[in-house]
Amino acid sequence: MRGIRDRKFGFGKAFTLRKAKDDDEWREMRRGGIGGSDVAPIMGMSPYRTALDVWLEKTGRSTEGVPESEAMYWGTVNEEAIARRFAEEHPDMQVTKVNQQLVSCESAIFLADLDRLVVCRDGSPAVLEVKTASAYKADEWKDGVPAYYLTQVQHYLMVTGWKTAY
Repeated sequence: MRGIRDRKFGFGKAFTLRKAKDDDEWREMRRGGIGGSDVAPIMGMSPYRTALDVWLEKTGRSTEGVPESEAMYWGTVNEEAIARRFAEEHPDMQVTKVNQQLVSCESAIFLADLDRLVVCRDGSPAVLEVKTASAYKADEWKDGVPAYYLTQVQHYLMVTGWKTAY
């Protein structure tokens, strides 16, 4: 990816990149490590999955994964529009889709599938993690980002070695 490789944002230091040829290969790559969305269930903080669910998926004992809910569908559909809106609101930052998986050089079991890479005004890299929620989830957000989402972002910051996330 041009943005990461050209600027050397930790490439070859904090993480390496790998690209899947299709969705099946991506799912297999994801099964080989701990990604950001696995952290909250492992820690017992996810309202959607348990540590057992993660273990069953990673060991191949369950191939079901998380069934796509209506909320997940709309989150995926709206991700591009929300990222584009973030870029419009921050014209001094470059927002780029990352079509590769980041693998920690410290421990290859730690993976990151970022929604977007942000190049901040000072040239430093940042993670953009896009989330959507219906009005029915407003109580979960009243004090800020729910902790189970923050675990995902913290995991991405650990894998990348970066300091900032949006």
